[in-house]
Amino acid sequence: MNSWFIRKNTDNARFRIVCIPHAGSGPAPFFEWADAVPDDVELTIVVLPGRDHRFGEALPASIDEVVAPLSKALLALNPMPWVILGHSLGAAIAYEVCRSNFVKGENVKPNALFVSGRIAPHEKSESPVIHDLSYEKFKEKIREYNGTPNEIIENDEVFEIFEGILRSDFRISETYLPPKTTPDETLPFPLVALRGDRDTGTPKDKMQSWQLYSKEFSLLDLEGDHFFIFDSKEDVISNLLFRLKN
Repeated sequence: MNSWFIRKNTDNARFRIVCIPHAGSGPAPFFEWADAVPDDVELTIVVLPGRDHRFGEALPASIDEVVAPLSKALLALNPMPWVILGHSLGAAIAYEVCRSNFVKGENVKPNALFVSGRIAPHEKSESPVIHDLSYEKFKEKIREYNGTPNEIIENDEVFEIFEGILRSDFRISETYLPPKTTPDETLPFPLVALRGDRDTGTPKDKMQSWQLYSKEFSLLDLEGDHFFIFDSKEDVISNLLFRLKN
């Protein structure tokens, strides 16, 4: 078993969807997707260090500490047509995995890269930096973002367990500085940007800027807030399958 993944629907798989979760999340939010995809589609959910079966592992200090070993783990999977989706922090990781493999000349191109809930790398975020806030202020911001269950936030003992994971992920997200992309490093496969139509943190113009990173680009507005990919999962999965099988 590769510690980087939890794999669902592997028995009859001819296609693969790779999912990379948002900051502070483990693989669980994607588990129910396994029942929503066809039997011939494997769902490969990335598990970052420090959560799920990797609880207790050292937390990464930078995006590079995730991208290099994750890229290696993806290369080791049995080959089949695939797409990759990253949400929020996961979108930055997914882009860097695709970019680094392409720059290295690795012949493992996905059918498409989906970046969800995150503005283009060179665009300035209007969201405040929170990874170095005091305990109470950090906790309040996590509550506002509405991506962490209330039973974790309201229980100090439990929250303190997850605080390190959350701070680590937000540090990676907030300090991520993408390398300058030259024209010959533009991704040669489709890049699809997804945003929730009520997500104030992903303005449409800053999502549209992802078009600079691929030779083929499209932007889709779906119903919902920052976590629209779970509220509108049928629409998200439909778009993933279209790119996967066409």
